[in-house]
Amino acid sequence: MEVDIDLLVNELRDKGHEVKYVHRVPGNAGEWEFTIDGEYLNLEEARRVLELDEQK
Repeated sequence: MEVDIDLLVNELRDKGHEVKYVHRVPGNAGEWEFTIDGEYLNLEEARRVLELDEQK
């Protein structure tokens, strides 16, 4: 499953999060790493940030 990383990053930024250093992790094909609000998160954790925003 291809992930639209640009869409995810834009949505995080639209919700006020600082997103930096978006990288595909070479050891895990299809896995991504982000720095969001100063924390290193994987793709699943980044999606969880958006889910928690929606619950507010």
